[in-house]
Amino acid sequence: MDASHTIFNEPFKVELTWVDLTTPQHYVRYPEGAEMGETIKAWRVHGTLRQKDYGLVSGGYGFEDTPDCEFISGGNNSKGPGSVALGRQGNFFLWGFCAPPMDMTSEARTVFLNTLAYMKGFDGKRAVARRRAPSRRWAPVYAGYLDDDRLKKYGTRQFSKALLEESKGSGATMKELLVANQAYLFRAARDASDSPSARSSGYFAVDADAKALGIANTDPAILERCVTQLEQGEQAERALLLLHRYTDQGFLYAADWRVWLDANQGRLYFTDTGGYKFKPR
Repeated sequence: MDASHTIFNEPFKVELTWVDLTTPQHYVRYPEGAEMGETIKAWRVHGTLRQKDYGLVSGGYGFEDTPDCEFISGGNNSKGPGSVALGRQGNFFLWGFCAPPMDMTSEARTVFLNTLAYMKGFDGKRAVARRRAPSRRWAPVYAGYLDDDRLKKYGTRQFSKALLEESKGSGATMKELLVANQAYLFRAARDASDSPSARSSGYFAVDADAKALGIANTDPAILERCVTQLEQGEQAERALLLLHRYTDQGFLYAADWRVWLDANQGRLYFTDTGGYKFKPR
């Protein structure tokens, strides 16, 4: 939790009361869960509810890929330690807790009021992107599924044939491969009709084309290199493939790519969840 965030401090300063909770057992499946102790420090939003209900969290991996998103706090949940219980995307605020104000603690009610005031500042500022693919941070989690009989089938579908063959189906070996190729991972479509998304049949693969250049697919330098190669007629087919893979542009000629790239210098950011694309701010 970012206790320094505005919603905990303005216009009303909130003195947060902390409690110790037993760390959920399933958190250990996640990379960050291995470092957690037996208990976690938490801020209580509500007590026992009069009627059983469920809150909602968003997947935290890649949540802040786009510049209009804020991860403010996680929460005790059935997903994972990095999931978002309090967060913002554009002019939408995720208040993940299910309790109505009358069942909240006095601290939570005050934070809720602060949140309403805070969000007034984002009136009309629509979200700049929507989630189209899972972050590469999910890849090592899925790798762990390979060593779990209950989840192995699902985990296997999350990786390319090449990665599965090289890892020999071992979750531990797959994690090593993912670390070694972190800079070149992307979400590939399973077939031409498949649009890679969080719910699609896409899978994680190593981009051999980007790896051949030796430039991370998150580094804007890869775009400059590809446009230059296109201008010089050097590996032009590969350069165009990479430009189409990592942008939403469909240009075919070097001159058009140069105009677009020069116009967006310093404005581009890379997002996994937005489709493994460079987008202008």
